[in-house]
Amino acid sequence: MSNPSSEFINNHYDYEPTSINEDVGGYNQEWKEQLEEKKQVLPEQTPQLGEDLVKFDYDLIEKNFNVVDAPSKLDPKQSTIEDIYLHARFTQRRKQKQVIKLLRYRKFMENHLIPVDFTSFENTSESFDKVLKHFRHREIIEFDECKKGVGTGALHNEWAVIRMHLEAYKIPYGKGMIWNYKAPKRPKRNRKKDIPLPQELHAMLHLKYSNNRAVDAMIKTMLTCNFFIGWRFPSEAYEACISDVDFDRQEILVHSQKYDWAERYVDIQQIAKRRNTKNLHNWITIWRPRIVQDPEVAGDALFLNPDGRPFDNEEQLRMWFERNVKPIAQKAYPRYYNYCSRHWNATARLIRSKIEDGRFDVKSVCFQMGHSKVGVTEGYTGHADYYYRKEPCDWFLRVLKYHPNADRGKHAKIAKFENDLGSEWNFFEKKRRRRPMVFNVSSVGKIAILPSRVFSDLASISIEVSLKSFFFSFFELVQILFFGLPSFQIGNWRNF
Repeated sequence: MSNPSSEFINNHYDYEPTSINEDVGGYNQEWKEQLEEKKQVLPEQTPQLGEDLVKFDYDLIEKNFNVVDAPSKLDPKQSTIEDIYLHARFTQRRKQKQVIKLLRYRKFMENHLIPVDFTSFENTSESFDKVLKHFRHREIIEFDECKKGVGTGALHNEWAVIRMHLEAYKIPYGKGMIWNYKAPKRPKRNRKKDIPLPQELHAMLHLKYSNNRAVDAMIKTMLTCNFFIGWRFPSEAYEACISDVDFDRQEILVHSQKYDWAERYVDIQQIAKRRNTKNLHNWITIWRPRIVQDPEVAGDALFLNPDGRPFDNEEQLRMWFERNVKPIAQKAYPRYYNYCSRHWNATARLIRSKIEDGRFDVKSVCFQMGHSKVGVTEGYTGHADYYYRKEPCDWFLRVLKYHPNADRGKHAKIAKFENDLGSEWNFFEKKRRRRPMVFNVSSVGKIAILPSRVFSDLASISIEVSLKSFFFSFFELVQILFFGLPSFQIGNWRNF
């Protein structure tokens, strides 16, 4: 009886069987028969995207497979792609995403000009020489033809495919063995990480991504979270749930699929309920319900498909983002790529620590980013120093408050006046959690109206006048005190 899963893969994704006998597979024939019986009673489900069909089929295989019956060794002449997948998942304990990626490399190697026959692997020099011929052709011949060379990453991945099959066939490999291939070393790259400047990110967050206002709000909220939370996109964004957001403590729980579902809390004070940006509170309470059609189907997922369903997997989220968001985002920043948001967040956090503490606080940023070791964060210090000299300011606040004319004219003077307020600024910032409004008065100068606990009349408002470069006449002061705020040019104020 033919394998329906293998036929599905072969017909839709050109995965040809490598078995010489399609009716058998592996040493344990009972294991194969049991798997065949279970797949005949699987519920019918329809995945949405083309590339998701492969993962969808593997999910069904894995869900209905009895791990106890998994053989420890496979026969090269009888094993199928399905056998290799199950052995790699449960015996070699590889991640599903990695196994699917390596099986795609396997198909490329089978259809190459010098193909690799995975059914003829033996612990002999003749068998290894056939595989070595493929790698030599990739390194030397193809390099001379295209003048660019085969990437060292591709060669490492192809050798990883060989190792995965050797482990399934119990053929030893490595130093001192017959199967011993050393892929070229990856070149050390110390290039600058391309990230948008604050003004470019501000422009990116204010583009129009969809005619549907709810979908447009979701995309802008997702972009804001990507840059201000700094999670790994799309894996950690796909795992985000509404229950992970705590508005009382203003933090979000991030689940890291890369490190066995490790969890970390990230502060979201600036994007939780802030008025002048696409905040999470508005998305969850206002815009998300407009997309949801069936609450039971939508579940607890933070971000949804435009049709109201959760994304099936992170690959579907990545593809949807590539098609609908990336082309538009590149209008504001032509070198935009999805992972630049994480690089931007790490750099911005290091710049903020440099401003606050006078040094790059690597350990604190390492914890906030969820890096496995401090050395990964230290790799950002060189780039952070470069961008700090280019834009010596708090990048997070600069994105939220950015004005096109912030670097010149009256806006630059107002920004400078913000730093001249001194202790009074910190006092009212701490007490009221809001900053003063700065007004421009004709022929008078700048006046900061600091909020007070009582807003009954003008006498309850504390007024501080900057006399650094302006002189107030007695008449103008009397005009302000007796005639109130109508004499102000209200149109020129800026709320920091």
